[in-house]
Amino acid sequence: MNPLRILLADDSVAIGTLIGEQLRSNGHIVTFVQSGEETIAACRESLPELILMDIEMPGMGGLEAIKQIRKIPAPFRVPIITVTSHTDEANLLSSFMAGADDYIIKPIQPLLLDIRIQAMMRVVADQRSAAAMIDNMLEGVIRIDRVGRISAFNKAAENIFGYTASEVLGNNVKMLMPSPYREEHDDYLGNYAATGERKIIGTGREVSGLRKSGEIFPMQLGVTDVATPDDRFFVGLIRDLSSEKMLRKRLAESRNFLADVIEHSPSATYVKSREGRYLLVNRKHEEVTGLSRAQVLGKTDAEIFPAAAAEAYRRVDLEVMASGHTVEAEEKLHKGQGEAFFLSVKFPTRNSSNEITGICGISTDITPIKHYQKELERLSQFDELTNLFNRRHFFSLAKHELNRSSRYRSKLSVMMLDIDHFKRINDGHGHKTGDLVLANIGKQIGDSLRDSDIAGRMGGEEFAILLPETDLEQASIMAERLRKQVAETWLDIGDGRTLNCTLSIGLATKSDQQIDLENLLHQADTALYAAKNSGRNKVSCADRNRPA
Repeated sequence: MNPLRILLADDSVAIGTLIGEQLRSNGHIVTFVQSGEETIAACRESLPELILMDIEMPGMGGLEAIKQIRKIPAPFRVPIITVTSHTDEANLLSSFMAGADDYIIKPIQPLLLDIRIQAMMRVVADQRSAAAMIDNMLEGVIRIDRVGRISAFNKAAENIFGYTASEVLGNNVKMLMPSPYREEHDDYLGNYAATGERKIIGTGREVSGLRKSGEIFPMQLGVTDVATPDDRFFVGLIRDLSSEKMLRKRLAESRNFLADVIEHSPSATYVKSREGRYLLVNRKHEEVTGLSRAQVLGKTDAEIFPAAAAEAYRRVDLEVMASGHTVEAEEKLHKGQGEAFFLSVKFPTRNSSNEITGICGISTDITPIKHYQKELERLSQFDELTNLFNRRHFFSLAKHELNRSSRYRSKLSVMMLDIDHFKRINDGHGHKTGDLVLANIGKQIGDSLRDSDIAGRMGGEEFAILLPETDLEQASIMAERLRKQVAETWLDIGDGRTLNCTLSIGLATKSDQQIDLENLLHQADTALYAAKNSGRNKVSCADRNRPA
């Protein structure tokens, strides 16, 4: 795991030196400051990945410094661990209310410090992963605080608006808005905070944006309201519609993911004996399992968890104790009607004789990331408007099927389909109607497919269907059936209006020697244009004797 950039704040040089040496011995990069003012200045100059903050310091104390740090615009929430000699609930509560994420009691025990640091390393690793994913998203992502100041601005947003992140962070998001949005934005945020009345928040619509160059451009904007235990912020997801004004459905999973990857909390931490009995569990462990300390301490996994889960936990524990090394494993916990996934880091505990006495585990909830990975996989394969495969995934599946067909010398045909006069539909009825037509054609194509068929949107108004185990005669029958069905369909486009459209279809079938998908599609495409040139709304077959 990569080392952390840690900011250590303590007015005692002796304590700072002692803790700093321990942290550096574990490979971390440590900056030492001695006051709240120095801590804030260091954060403004270069945001660390973790802060160890002494509560009692001359001048500005640790709690006030934490409050000020939380006001600094930042692309991620910096975990803060307070260092205190006070163990009463009031003082600990004050730390969390100020914005701290965890605490450690003086005198600091090296093992507990290591546990806290390793827990936070998982949080930082998740933040790095989340930041990388967000930075590589095609959509622009902008995060603002409750008063509209920008605190995150990904690479896609930089490309869309023409600003670098450093030029916008800390500024009001109004700088990216033309009139009248610019003048209305502050009132809208204030009204939403007071009444909960929504316009864009929680939905999505087309609005105008303002580039650095002064150009006003159309964009699709969806905004999510994210509440954390100590703050509230808003995440905007932006798609530039300059080249293609399409209204696309915003997936709730995408918004949920943005909220999940930005929200951070301490990991579940626990210690077990060699026999697997719990000796210690923390508050997060209670939260994620739904079991109190009284229900867990002194018991084994088999006594409190389902048999399959308990067996899996014990198997990893035994591996740790047998090897004497740290083990990282993905573990699953059933909760209510669903299940949660955790990335667990487990290492052996030892006594003064260096004998292994049990294990210590640190488990980080990665359920949101698992769900998002599943959603990303779906989005990478399907065209969102038509729910057919996108061009890239169609080619991947089609090449595999063509290879299989060549290997077993089975029949295979392809269709290329194009909506006739689609430009007239867009120009005459608008892009929204054009989207309705594309979605409707996609549904009719999807409904016509057999289980083995592969259909995809090639781009614009063009589609392709690969038909395994199908000769040209069978393909012609299927194509004619689909052409006729589309031609006889009248689409309701609103305001009492209906619209009819037609398809031109080109067919080609694989020869015995043909193994090149591009050539096969080219033959079908040539047949498609022959259908268009002969009057449209027709099915045309390629010359089956034509060489690939």
